[in-house]
Amino acid sequence: DGQDVAGLTNYKDTITRLHGNPAAITALAGQLGITTPLGIAAVTARIANANAQVISGTYPV
Repeated sequence: DGQDVAGLTNYKDTITRLHGNPAAITALAGQLGITTPLGIAAVTARIANANAQVISGTYPV
């Protein structure tokens, strides 16, 4: 839906905690006003991508 995931920029620990935790991701999405399955899937995908960057060391500091 094109909405940015506010509050996730440069917060590696938050990304790591959220990754693989659907309940936490859904709660975060809800706080951002994202409630549709497609929107939640987009947030989940963005977190998964960011987590992969954290693991590989390419996530922005």
